[in-house]
Amino acid sequence: EKGHVFVFKKDEELAAVVMLLPEPSEWDRTLWGDDGHEESIYLHRLAVSRRFAGQGLGARVLQWAETGIHFPEKTRIRLDCVADSDALHSFYRRMGYEFMGADASGYHLFEKEITAE
Repeated sequence: EKGHVFVFKKDEELAAVVMLLPEPSEWDRTLWGDDGHEESIYLHRLAVSRRFAGQGLGARVLQWAETGIHFPEKTRIRLDCVADSDALHSFYRRMGYEFMGADASGYHLFEKEITAE
């Protein structure tokens, strides 16, 4: 409805989905505190269909979020994930996201600088 959810298909089959929020949700404000919201895009719910897993699609969706769509005056992407997923942490680090710390409720925070356009 607001244009924040992006769907990726191969032919007509759903392959991946991601949500990009140009403004922080209440969840984001709780996790990230009061600073840096004006410059940040919030990435949520990146998911790849199991049928397309292992093909690098998650990495391509992240790269698209960083360079394929532009949010004026936004200079970073922020995301969070569960603290007990070493595979996700490794993936985000390989993609250039910096670990920014953990919150008390069991989530790890990651951030990456992007070019504002």
